[in-house]
Amino acid sequence: MGKEDRILASIRNDFLRVEFTRDVAPGLEHLYRVSNQIVKDDFDLPEEMSKAWTYPAIQNKVNYNIGMRPAIAHQLLSFCGAAVGKVITQGEDRGIADILLVDSQFQPLRVTDESLKAIMPNLRKQD
Repeated sequence: MGKEDRILASIRNDFLRVEFTRDVAPGLEHLYRVSNQIVKDDFDLPEEMSKAWTYPAIQNKVNYNIGMRPAIAHQLLSFCGAAVGKVITQGEDRGIADILLVDSQFQPLRVTDESLKAIMPNLRKQD
């Protein structure tokens, strides 16, 4: 990608971030018409062209969400469990507290190093 293409992509991404993360008061949902049209025109592509897309997260605008059609998600992904935790900071130390683990049947798991490794095999402890 050349310099001009990178600039154009950056401008487009900035516009989409603002457009898709703007807060709209209740009763003014019609203001999402532009966003909806962009999705239909640019992101509703045939499966051969695109299996998934990313879009800016509303809650935390520096993060992204991934969207895909349910049939494609079932085909490409398998849910083996999840971990939900809260990041805490004490002084210069950062860690995760209040971890909830569930297996693929959404049954709670006891938090152990083994249960974390089973659900998140790429998880690494920081010393």
